[in-house]
Amino acid sequence: MDAPNKECNEAHTTGTFSYMKWNNELYETESPFQILIEIPKDAPDQRTTNVEFETGPPETIADVRATLDSWSLDQHGFKYFPMNIGLSAKKFSDQAFVKEKYLPQCASLIKKALPGAERVHFFGWRLRSSGDGLSPGSALVGKFQKPASVPHVDQTPGAVYDLVSERFPNEAARLFRGRVRTIIVWRPLTGPVGDWPLAVAEASTVPPSCLVECQRIRPKYRGDVFYMLPQEGVKWHYLSRQRSDEALVMKIFDNKEGVAGYCAHASFKLPDAPHDPRPRESIEVRAMVFGGE
Repeated sequence: MDAPNKECNEAHTTGTFSYMKWNNELYETESPFQILIEIPKDAPDQRTTNVEFETGPPETIADVRATLDSWSLDQHGFKYFPMNIGLSAKKFSDQAFVKEKYLPQCASLIKKALPGAERVHFFGWRLRSSGDGLSPGSALVGKFQKPASVPHVDQTPGAVYDLVSERFPNEAARLFRGRVRTIIVWRPLTGPVGDWPLAVAEASTVPPSCLVECQRIRPKYRGDVFYMLPQEGVKWHYLSRQRSDEALVMKIFDNKEGVAGYCAHASFKLPDAPHDPRPRESIEVRAMVFGGE
């Protein structure tokens, strides 16, 4: 399947992202890192990171609203799917609710998106809000994070291999003889999204040379990510006024050759957003998917 023909009158907007800043001298002697745990007070090095970010130039971001059926996970790295969940947004702050009610619906969607998938294993989810403080009508309570404006891919291949080996120590070798993918299902809790939508980059326009591995040390594991350096020719896309019944499925890793292996993504502020838009509140679910075509 070819990418849709980009006519000059195609709907689009502009946005800026916060790209990783390359430090050639520093990275000659140490790898990029981010430490997300408390550092012992007697440690000689108290740095939590050696990574810096800088705002990139304005970029064109095409609206896929009119071309929703033209995208492919294996060619472009992302695709949108209808997802009528029938669940109250206000309950998503309850972990038990997400696990018992929402994840089974995500599993059904993933098996629809990835024909032949034999097994889906969830390994995390995250709530986000663009608001500085939650409004009385907010769907979120408790912990949440801001939209991520840094273009990134959530897992490196090494991180995927480590995670599969950790979760399935007796099966990992067999599983990797078949197809292994990691997938994100991203969806607004309420909609339509009026600001800070999520942009995705066509996989073929993001060469591996512009992705930098960063070690991320978390309390229970090391989850390395790819941060993206500024790159000419990247084709960015987003879905305008994305509704809560429109789910974005993104590929983070795929061990099959000859297909899109990842989808770099980041949120951005809309230049024509209302002065005081309703905060964007969303949930993203991460899954390992084994088997399939």
